[in-house]
Amino acid sequence: MILLLAGTFLAMGATLATPVPSYCVGCTNITIPIPPSNGAIAVPADFFGFGFEAGLLPHYDNNFSVNAVNSIQSRMSRPLVIRLGGTSGDHITFKKEQTKVTADCHSSTKSCNSLDTYTVGPDYFNALKRFRGSHWTLQAPMGDDMNLDDSMAFLQQAWDAVTDKGANKERVAAIALGNEPNWYKKYGVDGYIERSQKIQERVINDFKLKGDGTRIFQTGEIAAEVAGKSNP
Repeated sequence: MILLLAGTFLAMGATLATPVPSYCVGCTNITIPIPPSNGAIAVPADFFGFGFEAGLLPHYDNNFSVNAVNSIQSRMSRPLVIRLGGTSGDHITFKKEQTKVTADCHSSTKSCNSLDTYTVGPDYFNALKRFRGSHWTLQAPMGDDMNLDDSMAFLQQAWDAVTDKGANKERVAAIALGNEPNWYKKYGVDGYIERSQKIQERVINDFKLKGDGTRIFQTGEIAAEVAGKSNP
């Protein structure tokens, strides 16, 4: 899809290109002024971002992914934000003794996807160190099969990899408290709030957050499929 905007070709999925000169006998160029809207709202400089499915992060640990992110990052005036999470991000567990494979998928089928559960080893977090110019949203695993210690173990490893063990805390744009609370079946609204508060307390204490640095959390905002149910 190609759009002509203010004399410049915008190619969706490609780089900006200078328009090819048009040679038309008997044609006249007409400029149509379009005044800016007084009610327009400026798009934040860091609005554009990427999302990496947590269970599939090793697939992004390559030069192609790094170059793609850096190419867009170089055109932005603020750091691009990458979200690590998704459905699998609610069912992912860190095992420090797992060294033979980066991420182990537990699937009943031959292929792995976002609906499966994963265990990851120390090498899993190396991918987070490759995107040096970007900031991150890190998701706390909060699925039915997760406990507080498992959630914090994963978060701690991700935090250390992104912030260089706390030296660059500004690289974490947010910590998401779960992904889709409406899919949690073992606990409802009160349970989600209780778990979220416990994770917040641990994060603030363990990561030594202070002042505005404690305002880093994103809570679940999904309201679909919950009418008449106890789910968030």
